[in-house]
Amino acid sequence: DLATSYDFADYEAGRDPALAAALTHVPGPGLQERALDAGRERGPAGAIETVRGYVTDPVHRYDDVALDLARTAQALSRAKAPDAALAVAGLGTERFPDDARLWTMLALIAESAGRPAEAERAGRRALRLEPDSREIRAIFDRLAVPAAARR
Repeated sequence: DLATSYDFADYEAGRDPALAAALTHVPGPGLQERALDAGRERGPAGAIETVRGYVTDPVHRYDDVALDLARTAQALSRAKAPDAALAVAGLGTERFPDDARLWTMLALIAESAGRPAEAERAGRRALRLEPDSREIRAIFDRLAVPAAARR
């Protein structure tokens, strides 16, 4: 939080507390790091709680939250936390149902977690949103989904 007060004494002294706060601000850990830590400490529920707090925090209203969620889900998957990764990607698809990146990430994570039906379902949705997605087509190829069933 960078909010500071500014009063007449600051004006008279030529001080700008807002500028000083901005220049000395050191951001804390990002969403990925916080979700990984919470997932290690409290399991998938901890990671989801952290992500929900981030998503609802007004500080992030201008962020690309969908991208943040996709990256966090990917980081959790790479950290061998598939349940937390699936939950974060699922939360992302609920909150941003028209974001192909999140549906693609959900499909990739479900595939790597050994959940082919979930991967296929997410892949179909991603393909509807982004019909030319090579990544989704590759997932379908690996899952041996017939071309007619990919729509």
